[in-house]
Amino acid sequence: MPLADPLVVCRTVLLADPTVTALIGDRVYATPLLPKGHSYPCVRLTLTGASGHTPVGFRQGMDAAVQFDAWAVDMPGVSAVAEACLDSLHGTPDVTGAIRIKVVLEARELDEAVQPPLHRYRADLLVRVAKIA
Repeated sequence: MPLADPLVVCRTVLLADPTVTALIGDRVYATPLLPKGHSYPCVRLTLTGASGHTPVGFRQGMDAAVQFDAWAVDMPGVSAVAEACLDSLHGTPDVTGAIRIKVVLEARELDEAVQPPLHRYRADLLVRVAKIA
């Protein structure tokens, strides 16, 4: 059986957290592009790489690199979303399929590629998946 999908794991954790959903509702997208008609604030999760798959049953696992992006109309808004999401991901429940989600890199910026410009928070996550989906 395949391992749990790291994007689905992260999305499941975020949508199960009432603090996160109070800020962004169900606007957690695990897609390369944001869907048409989306609104802000929102979060996008993108798989950027994976390695270390071990198909042996007793030590089956994979490390995945996931890019986390959050956008909001102002810096306090994007900071609130980012902090709530990272707190949620850090306390990953064992039932998700991941045994560890770790922030590797963080950055905040004004994203001028989006018009009107939005505040963006980016984090690179290392997701250790060790359970079958």
